[in-house]
Amino acid sequence: MPKGRSQKGFTLIELVTTMAIAGILLGVGIPSFLTAVQNNRLSADYRELASAMNFARSEAIKRGKNVWVCARRNDNRCATGRNRWSNGWLVFVQPDTSFSYNGTRTDDELLRVVDERGEDSHIVLRSHNFNRRWYLKRSYIYYSPSGESNWQGATAEFCDSRGKEHAKALNVNITGSIRKAHPNGNDTVPIDFRGRPITCA
Repeated sequence: MPKGRSQKGFTLIELVTTMAIAGILLGVGIPSFLTAVQNNRLSADYRELASAMNFARSEAIKRGKNVWVCARRNDNRCATGRNRWSNGWLVFVQPDTSFSYNGTRTDDELLRVVDERGEDSHIVLRSHNFNRRWYLKRSYIYYSPSGESNWQGATAEFCDSRGKEHAKALNVNITGSIRKAHPNGNDTVPIDFRGRPITCA
C-alpha cells in the first residue's frame, strides 16, 4: 500500500508571525536608514563646499589673483540670489572684484563646477556687512592673493527639513582659513563665526 506524501509548507500562524517580525524590523530600520541618508547628504554638501573654498584660497595664493566661489545658475553663471547655493557653485579666477563671470573675458577662468545638490538641501552663506552691524546672506565669497577672504569672516550653513539641530556648518575666519563649526557644550546646534548658534533660516 503506497505511503501518503508528506505535505511541507508554512502554517498560517508561521506566516503571520513572520510578517509581524518583518513589519517590526522595517518599522525600526527604515527611519534609521532615512536618517543615515540625510546625514550623508549634509556631509557631502559640507565636504564639497569646504573643498571648493580651500581650493579657491590655494589657487588665489598660487596665482596671485582673486579666486571666487559663487552660487551658480543653471547656465554656469553666478546667481544673484543669496539663497541659491543649493543649485551648486562655481570656482573661477577673476582679477578684479566686479563679480561678473560669464566666460567671455580673457582674464576669467572657470576652475570648478559643482552641480545642484539634493532637493532637501538648504545651503546659505552669511557674513557681516561692511560696518559689521548686520548679518547678511551672500551669493559669493572670494579670496585675494594673500589668502584672506573679502568678508573677513563668514559661515556656511548646511540644513535640511529636520532643522538646525541636525545641521552642519563651516566658518571662514578673518585670515580665510576654513574650520568646521561645532556646538557649544551640550547644545546640538553649530556655532557661527560670531559665536552664535546658526539658524537655518
